[in-house]
Amino acid sequence: RGLGDVYKRQLLTAIDSIPDEVLAEGDEATAEWVQENLASKEIVPYIATEVACVGAILWTIGSTLLPVAKIIRIKNSIKALGGVKAAVSQLAQKGFHDFAGSCAIHMVGGITALIGAKILGPRIGKFNKDGSPNGIPGHNITIGALGCFILWFGWYGFNGAAAKNGLQLATIFSTTTVAPALATCTVMLVTWIKYGKPDVAMTLNGSLAGLVAITAGCDAVNIFGAAIIGILAGLVVVFVVWLLDYKLKIDDPVGAVAVHGGCGLLGTICVGLFACGTDTMPKALGLFYGGGFDFLITQLTGIGAVALWTAVTMTIVFLIIKYTIGLRLSLIH
Repeated sequence: RGLGDVYKRQLLTAIDSIPDEVLAEGDEATAEWVQENLASKEIVPYIATEVACVGAILWTIGSTLLPVAKIIRIKNSIKALGGVKAAVSQLAQKGFHDFAGSCAIHMVGGITALIGAKILGPRIGKFNKDGSPNGIPGHNITIGALGCFILWFGWYGFNGAAAKNGLQLATIFSTTTVAPALATCTVMLVTWIKYGKPDVAMTLNGSLAGLVAITAGCDAVNIFGAAIIGILAGLVVVFVVWLLDYKLKIDDPVGAVAVHGGCGLLGTICVGLFACGTDTMPKALGLFYGGGFDFLITQLTGIGAVALWTAVTMTIVFLIIKYTIGLRLSLIH
């Protein structure tokens, strides 16, 4: 509606402008023509960001319903996945710690996004012929910021839901505040230094990066540990975005791989470094707190197991979809 209708009309006009002889040559030739003649116009970035905004809205709604969905998912998983249950139990018995899901939720989602984006391929206009990336910014940073803060608010329930007493809840709330705050400031400063001004969209992703990274150990680290994890998360999210765009040439429209994959991995490892002894984990098992390497190795083993299972499973799933019903619409659609 409204502004969207204007762009829909522009899209139809753009499609009509594609020569018949180009369409007759197939999707590859049509895609090349569109990239050369239409990708620089406002219409393609707008459509991409409009889809991203719809996804963000659905994600926010999903976060509101997460507690119910989580209970249902756990019950169904216990019933259906006996082998996985046994493997997870073995990890838990060895002491693997992922309090609220940096590994099981966010890293799994990030790896899935990476595999899906690689198999799907980039959007039209994302990369030039020489391989250099083009930025396709969101069309409403204000709404993006609102969505980010709604998620941040919801994260207190997400991380705090498993607390058993007031002390645990206080620890979780404190670390869940400090880590994203430091990650936000870190990304803001890095982009400010690199580009001459802060990148607002990347800074908002920095907030989410800090939240993702602290999720595994929000109950097991102190404020100092949360601050370091937040700073590291801010650096990681910027690095992974750069790595995907400039080296791996993988189009990650909303930074899902960087935020969830990279920082989910980071947060799970950091539990093995900064676990300092708290109400939920009385013994200080972190490497930097005299716990030695045993707990860190357990964390790394858990990460490896989850990453391997996710990579194999999701590669098979995406390839089945690609070669059956297809992952992407034809260009004309």
